[in-house]
Amino acid sequence: MIETAGKVVLVAVETKFPGTGSLRVCSLSDVDVLITTSGADPNTLQLCREADGKVILA
Repeated sequence: MIETAGKVVLVAVETKFPGTGSLRVCSLSDVDVLITTSGADPNTLQLCREADGKVILA
């Protein structure tokens, strides 16, 4: 589904990533827009930006 989507938007609170669970849905390079809370891990946000993703802190 992600591969055929025109745009992938991930909405997650800061505690959800970087993920440590056993299920991986996609990588940050698959995400076009990341919307998260202001306390999100700076390294994760930078990785998303480096993968040409837009980061929105809410």
